[in-house]
Amino acid sequence: MQVIKLGGSVITDKREYRKFNRSATKKIVAEISRIDGQFILVHGAGSFGHIKAREYALHMGKRSDVENQEIGFSLVHSDVRDLNLRIMNVLRESALPAVSIPPFNAVINENGKIKRINMEHFCTALALGLVPVTFGDVVFDEKTGFSICSGDDLTLELARSFNAHRVLFLCDVDGVYDRPPNASGAKLLPEISPETIQHLGSARHADVTGSIYGKVQKCIEFLEAGNATEVWILSGKNMQNLRNALIGKPFIGTKVVIK
Repeated sequence: MQVIKLGGSVITDKREYRKFNRSATKKIVAEISRIDGQFILVHGAGSFGHIKAREYALHMGKRSDVENQEIGFSLVHSDVRDLNLRIMNVLRESALPAVSIPPFNAVINENGKIKRINMEHFCTALALGLVPVTFGDVVFDEKTGFSICSGDDLTLELARSFNAHRVLFLCDVDGVYDRPPNASGAKLLPEISPETIQHLGSARHADVTGSIYGKVQKCIEFLEAGNATEVWILSGKNMQNLRNALIGKPFIGTKVVIK
């Protein structure tokens, strides 16, 4: 079992509201279709979610000092469902028997973190030979009314629940760097651990669901909890490298480890 997360920076232009990168998604899906074995697919919200989620401060929960949050909640949920439908169409074009499982219908948060997931749909889909697809979404929250269920959190929780042997986070660069990837002298880290994470410094790019720092920290906590899963961060733009990763050949990326 593998859990694969398609980053919003790969499948959308995160700077432009609701800008879907269909061609990039199609290339990734063509490679994913080569997988021999069960897998779960998770995708980020990208510009379909982050821009309006930030505008309406949805990551802060229900607040009386933010105008029209209810409209924002409804809008973001509608937008991420639209993105999901577009991705589902690409999956079907590649003859993958994908089925969408929206977090809004399956997840309850508590203080912005997943409290429980209805796993029945995921289990049934896998048993029937289907590919479960889920995504970053807005969900109800037992403490704050509503909050964001991030794709990263979903990815790791599903990996834990299904005892996945590997998690792949696909992003727009080759992995985690020792500084911003576009900075002079930036070096790719083949591994990152609790001992090295503090050296990320200004590489901690942030959005409403976290940052590369936050992603790595969540992965470390996941591993420290005893999950025997390989966790990798790699590019979703280098198709040959992605193919190598999916078929078990050596590939370039950053492995999250605990030492």
